[in-house]
Amino acid sequence: MKTYPVNLLLENKKCLIAGGGKVAARKMNSLLNAGAEVIVTSPEQNEKIILAHKEGKITLNNRSFTEKDLENIYLVYAATSDRALNRKIVELAKQYSILVCSVDRNWSDSDFITPASASYDDITISVSSCGVSCRKTKMIKEDIRKHIKKIEASELIVIGTDHRFLDLTERENKHLTGADFEKTSAMINSIWGIHEFMLFNTCNRIEFIGIGNTDTPTQELLKLTLGFNELPNEKFYIKKGNDAFRHLAMTISGMYSQTPGENHITAQFKDAVTQAVENNNAGSALISLKDALLHISKHIRTDIVSEMKVMEIENAALEYLKQSGFLTKDKKIMIAGTGSIGRNLYKQLHNYSESITVVFHKNRPDFADTQTETKQLEALQELLPQQDIVFSALSTPEPVISSASEHLIKNNALLIDLGVPRNIALIPHEHKNRFTLLNMEDMKHWYRKNVCDIKGLQTSAENIIDEHQDYYERYKNSFINGHQGQ
Repeated sequence: MKTYPVNLLLENKKCLIAGGGKVAARKMNSLLNAGAEVIVTSPEQNEKIILAHKEGKITLNNRSFTEKDLENIYLVYAATSDRALNRKIVELAKQYSILVCSVDRNWSDSDFITPASASYDDITISVSSCGVSCRKTKMIKEDIRKHIKKIEASELIVIGTDHRFLDLTERENKHLTGADFEKTSAMINSIWGIHEFMLFNTCNRIEFIGIGNTDTPTQELLKLTLGFNELPNEKFYIKKGNDAFRHLAMTISGMYSQTPGENHITAQFKDAVTQAVENNNAGSALISLKDALLHISKHIRTDIVSEMKVMEIENAALEYLKQSGFLTKDKKIMIAGTGSIGRNLYKQLHNYSESITVVFHKNRPDFADTQTETKQLEALQELLPQQDIVFSALSTPEPVISSASEHLIKNNALLIDLGVPRNIALIPHEHKNRFTLLNMEDMKHWYRKNVCDIKGLQTSAENIIDEHQDYYERYKNSFINGHQGQ
């Protein structure tokens, strides 16, 4: 039987319970909690009903039900032990246009059924199986009741690691790609007390960002799921509450990036939130978090980053090439990857070389002109011997250039690996005299050393976050206390 859920406003309304047993006592308590004026009519009463009468909480008629009991009644429960009497009460109530519910098999002829419900402060939860399975609804109700209590203790929590704690070789096997990303998300979804979460997986960092219980058992489960339980404590971070909020503000504004102030991190964070929402892992709480953090990030970028020379990782690589004198018109260049890094590389290198080949993994690039050679990833090995400069920025789980193809690399070639996990798996010292291999860590180290004052930038950014220190408390109140509504 189909039902329509509602919350009745019963405060100061007269509600009758015909019956005095355990079920009647439960209905009495529910009605009292709703602020109703409760009248119980029964020749025999449960001890809880007697106590409520002695305390002046209810009106008690110590006799059997009569039709006169329905006068001026808004709602009635037929809760006697006599099924025929309960049916009679249902029929009479309908004649008087009174909302009626029978607690026995007459329920199907009633106006409503009462779902399993529980209240915690100003929150009420109700679960109904439309009268089919009372035991199931009670179990679900109790589980949700525990969940509500955990919400009261909820905090923002971040568990992660980045280039400041792990170098590339240590970090890359923690990155979540493809099936590993989906598996990790599914495992976190099964951790009780995590209400919303996202996985923030970039070239520099692997982070769990969530709203939920932050007790030690929950932290241990998250560390195990992320594979951080294998790491020493100094190799990753756990941040809660305002500390987590400050950490994210610094991260999203690019202050914790290896190329400080870079813009990719902001877009990556937005994409991670969108993906979490689409996968039903996140909702309004993390969307609000995103909005607050982007607001602070904008202040940091406006006041600090705009005054410095900001470089994305691909721009740092190009600047390195120009300063080293390696980038000349006669050089043949291959760009493997057609994401944001690959696109930006092509856009800028087009002005420096007359021979560029773009290698794509799945989708043929739509940004290359007709003179540019485009090849699928399978052709990479045969292209290698011709290339003077190779940029690799693919998101493949396995390297595309390994020791098996090292002999194909041109003498004096320069390979720049901007992929995470690494796209090029070669041991640096074994080829030192024949060609040069640089990875993302090398590029960012060069940038930090030659271009910017990272400590000064971070101090200025932290001062701006201090000016917004009330943001987290306001944010926390929004997802715990909520807003009034219908």
